[in-house]
Amino acid sequence: MDRTDDIKKSTFQMLDIGLALKNKDANGWTVLVGLLSNLHAARHHQEYLAPYEHIIWGTRGANDIRNLFDGIISFSQITANHEWVGNVFDWLPNGEG
Repeated sequence: MDRTDDIKKSTFQMLDIGLALKNKDANGWTVLVGLLSNLHAARHHQEYLAPYEHIIWGTRGANDIRNLFDGIISFSQITANHEWVGNVFDWLPNGEG
């Protein structure tokens, strides 16, 4: 996940997926969005992920606030912005790596 082009593209994809899927009826399922990788962005985390990892957003006039990332998950670091992500991927404390 430590390639800057991958980080930039995946951040846009979180917005795109959030717009396309978050408000659709998923037959009782909750749609979460996140990044998964073997290793966290060790060299570029502070510059490319840290400023954005806890952003919440929504559309004007609608009551649908959501996380940009519900989780950023790797074997070496986890950021959980949704309770389910924190419970399922609990091998590291939130934000440590």
